Amino acid sequence: MTRYSRAFRVIVPGAAAILFARCSQLPAIIPADFSQKESINKICASPFSQKSWRFIHSIEAEMPDGSMANLLGVTVVKPSTRSIHCVLMTLEGLVVFEAAKDNGLKIKKALPPLDNPHFARGLMEDISLVYFPPSGICAELGSLDGAVVCRYKNEGALVDVKVGPEEEWEILSYDSSKRLNRVVHASDIDAGGVPRTIRLRAPGLLGYTLILPLIEKERVP
Repeated sequence: MTRYSRAFRVIVPGAAAILFARCSQLPAIIPADFSQKESINKICASPFSQKSWRFIHSIEAEMPDGSMANLLGVTVVKPSTRSIHCVLMTLEGLVVFEAAKDNGLKIKKALPPLDNPHFARGLMEDISLVYFPPSGICAELGSLDGAVVCRYKNEGALVDVKVGPEEEWEILSYDSSKRLNRVVHASDIDAGGVPRTIRLRAPGLLGYTLILPLIEKERVP
């Protein structure tokens, strides 16, 4: 039994089905009772560590044309400042991209085809989505599809954080038109709360999928 199992018996009423709002593409959240809100907020915060980490992932990328690419990624994240340092390299060790985001975005190296500024901004946004709590306010919380869920609103954009009874979690990002633009699924969570596998999908015509098995993790100052 996981540390959230008892809370789920109270918070999630049976096997809740996904209910879609008629006026949008957003799934409707089954609201929680007032007495459950504190417990739900704690569960929704669980995917996001307050500590700084350095992660090494292998990256399996499925591109819009169906082709595959394999890279290694080294990522340092510092939640206290929401800063990121990211390096992408080939399997042979050649650095093809390096960038940092703190007070602004600084691209240190970018070889074609990764030299497009849109790529750097999108990558930093993806990393922020995975590792940092959503910006904005928690507008709704309750249950959805058998999971605890918190919906955050920030200038029209929405982010759902869903945590299942086995501690696997999912993040769904919607644009201001309520269209789904990112899905992050984390599985095989280790004892420290770090997922051993992350799958990130950007739907749409130019969408892509990234599968990130964890190779190594290290706490950093």
